[in-house]
Amino acid sequence: MAAAIIQLKDLTKSYGKGLAETRALEGVNLTVNSGEFVAIMGPSGSGKSTLLHILGLLDKPSLGQYFLDGRRVDHLSENQLSDLRNQKMGFMFQAFNLLPRTSALENVELPLVYRSGLRGAKRRQLAELALAQVGLSQRSNNLPNQLSGGEQQRVAIARALVVNPQVILADEPTGNLDTKNSIEIMEVLSRLHREGRTIILVTHEKDLAAYAGRVIQLRDGRVESDIYQGNQHPLTLAATWAP
Repeated sequence: MAAAIIQLKDLTKSYGKGLAETRALEGVNLTVNSGEFVAIMGPSGSGKSTLLHILGLLDKPSLGQYFLDGRRVDHLSENQLSDLRNQKMGFMFQAFNLLPRTSALENVELPLVYRSGLRGAKRRQLAELALAQVGLSQRSNNLPNQLSGGEQQRVAIARALVVNPQVILADEPTGNLDTKNSIEIMEVLSRLHREGRTIILVTHEKDLAAYAGRVIQLRDGRVESDIYQGNQHPLTLAATWAP
């Protein structure tokens, strides 16, 4: 049985104080095993993005415990979280978050700049390999505005992969894409999962969640349901997903 890569115990996240306090998450208990593909769903305001930000070490819980690969991380300093995030996490966002005046290859290389001991030539080699993994070697010198939306998101996937992360976190990664490009991105994520990556996807689309082996539904900051499901084949979704 795969080992747990993520464990949350009674996790709570609050904003504000007193009468103005809002609880975005309340008493979340969750375990994600290495190699799982998990989709997190829920209505607006359910806590999806807050949970993803905590999982990705971009935010801290107010209460509770977070264990990453067996190490408790909720009490670490910002510098410690930053180092750990750069070692273990890869991120994909709806808005791509690419630097506009920087080539695809340089965008992918950027996370490696913060890795000590990596010379420029080695960083470039790793970035080229990551772009090749998403089929964009021929577009390495293009700026983001010279790429389609689907290509920009594949650059973002390569940027996530270049640090060889244990976990890939994707926050509505197809939100700015048309149906064809959305399916292509989900097929890339499915392939990465088959290769052994742990993937956590936030989405409000049931068709995208169908790619995952497990769907966690949030409501009002709590886990409403946690269901293991059989994955649909991407081509099935391509045939049924309305544009």
